[in-house]
Amino acid sequence: MPNSSIINTPLSSQLTYPGDFEASPPYAPNMPRFISRDERLRFEQRQMAERVFGGPLANPMGQDQDLIHWSCWVWGMAGSAFDGMTISMQLSFPSNYPYVPPICIIHALLPHPHIDDMNRLWSRVLSGPYWDPEMTVDMVLQHVRLVLRHTCPHNSPCIL
Repeated sequence: MPNSSIINTPLSSQLTYPGDFEASPPYAPNMPRFISRDERLRFEQRQMAERVFGGPLANPMGQDQDLIHWSCWVWGMAGSAFDGMTISMQLSFPSNYPYVPPICIIHALLPHPHIDDMNRLWSRVLSGPYWDPEMTVDMVLQHVRLVLRHTCPHNSPCIL
């Protein structure tokens, strides 16, 4: 028989955590909490600098290390129309990043249904309800590779 004191206790008091408890998402276990966009971007810059070769590259633009605009490079995925290509782009981070996604502008003229006339890359993650503030610059660049791999129309039901 269950303990009646637990059954009669309000659910909200059963679901409390110690004051120092802080849950981290499973895909970003080392992500500290940040106060500002610039703190978050400095952290991500350090994380990408420490990573070994093979992944996407991203650096703040210019000699003054402008944290708002980053130059980025990804490699086209095998089997895609961009297989073997190095794709150059710019990520621009709005003042309320990471709560809203960065704007991704592709530098090359790539024919793709998710790239508009101004070379901005659109996806449900980068422009809508599927954005998650825990996504890092590295995750955004991996997402860009996936979007470029698929050619489903911009307004189709595919979740890219």
